[in-house]
This record gives sequence, structure tokens and C-alpha cells, in this order.
Amino acid sequence: MTTHNAEQIKTAVREHYADLVKSDESCCSSSSCCDTEINIEASLNQNEYTNTQLSSIPADAVENSFGCGNPLMYADICEGDVVLDLGSGAGIDVLLAAQHVGESGRVIGIDMTPEMIEKGKK
Repeated sequence: MTTHNAEQIKTAVREHYADLVKSDESCCSSSSCCDTEINIEASLNQNEYTNTQLSSIPADAVENSFGCGNPLMYADICEGDVVLDLGSGAGIDVLLAAQHVGESGRVIGIDMTPEMIEKGKK
């Protein structure tokens, strides 16, 4: 059994997500984390995002979502809160959390993949 150090693991994860962004594949392609070929909307709904949530954010953020669930279902986010999203990817959860915190709150998205950060800035 091969032992990988933390830096090798980080590099492999970073490269995996960078390759997904560069290939313009969605979270639901056979080469991504989901391992099935289903459409984007069905996958995101399966991950418990509502149609209202999905329609309230840019399509590019939805199309580049590689997550496996909707963490906002479990968070009690209120006006004025500060939210930190680790591994934010293209920002679907950052954008949705921003709707809850309003102008008096703040949402911070952090990702280790430069390509995902660039997608999130758009």
C-alpha cells in the first residue's frame, strides 16, 4: 500500500478539480465526483437544492457546482451573519448564503484550486 503525504493529496485534489473546470464538465459527468451520467438539474435537486434557489443564482455557478449536498439546509443563517464556506468551488453556496445574510452580513468563500476561484469570481 502506498502512503501519500498531505502535500501529494492536496495536489491530486487540486488537479482533479482544475481538470474538471478546464474540461467544462458538470458535477454529473462520468469523470467527476458523482460517477453517474444524469442531468445537472436532477443532480442538484437530488442534492436538495430547490428550484427557487437554483433560479436565483447565475447559471454558470450552477453548471460548475461539484458539491454533493446543500449545506444551507442544515445552517440557520440570519441577516447580519458572517458565513465561511471552505471548499467553495464556483460559489453556489456562497451566493445562496449571501441572500440570507443580506447587506449587513458577509460571506467568505475559500477554495484551494485557482481555476475554481476564477470561476467563482465570474
